[in-house]
Amino acid sequence: MYSSSYSMYGGGGGYPSALTSGFTASYTSIASPRTSRPRYRDYSSRYSNMSAYPTPMNYRNLMTPSRGDTVSRGMSLPPAQQSYKDSNRNLRIKSPSIPRERTRDELIDSIIHTRTKEHRVMPGFRSSSDYGERQSMKVDCDRVFNGIIIGNGETVLNIDYLKGIGVTHVLNTAEGHVPANPGKFSCYGIKYYGFHVDDLPGSNISRYFHRTTEFIHKAVESGGLIVVNCYMGWSRSATCVAAYLMMKHNMTATRAVETIRGSRPIRPNAGFLQQLADLENTLKKRISW
Repeated sequence: MYSSSYSMYGGGGGYPSALTSGFTASYTSIASPRTSRPRYRDYSSRYSNMSAYPTPMNYRNLMTPSRGDTVSRGMSLPPAQQSYKDSNRNLRIKSPSIPRERTRDELIDSIIHTRTKEHRVMPGFRSSSDYGERQSMKVDCDRVFNGIIIGNGETVLNIDYLKGIGVTHVLNTAEGHVPANPGKFSCYGIKYYGFHVDDLPGSNISRYFHRTTEFIHKAVESGGLIVVNCYMGWSRSATCVAAYLMMKHNMTATRAVETIRGSRPIRPNAGFLQQLADLENTLKKRISW
């Protein structure tokens, strides 16, 4: 089972006969004259029959060898000592100082369980309207937070409506799908910022979070009214507003999504929800460290 080199160090069992004879001679030479017995304790009977030792489960109860005891070099540490470092490592992983990471599935559950009224009053209107009525009017938007409106592409193209409700800023998250003219907005005193990202789970919208958050923040802090839009006003625009609520109002991703969902039936794709979850995890780690 063991190699010859390993057995020379007591790993396989037994010392070489030459070494054994040398040990016997040395111990015999220092034996007491009165008893003619060696001045060392005989532990051969203690370690001769290893099969008499308890099972590994009960082996944890064994005491650590005393100062005079010797242990063969081939013996390993007791299981209790072996698992000591592992248990400490698990305790560090479960430490309360390390925040639990948010997952995409938790945000999906929040969207599913947060109900939105079918009939809602749009800004500038007195009566409520459903989705069909909004489609016929070519205006579909909802106020989701103080100073923030989320709408579809047709809403931001209706500049007369925007001026009528006092809009001062427009954030277009789907320039490729909503062909807005930035120069036209400036003529009406409306500040405009736009970019394009596809509404696909593999698209990286998180790279715009800092720029969109600062744009929204300046609009709200100045007392203005901003419309954040995408093509339908459900996914890209809602994701950017949720990132703003998380970064400027210390909301969790779940609370941000539920806040918006309470006023508008948003449905960001799974990839965007994962990026919101990653944003929350990053913000938590910055606070904890």
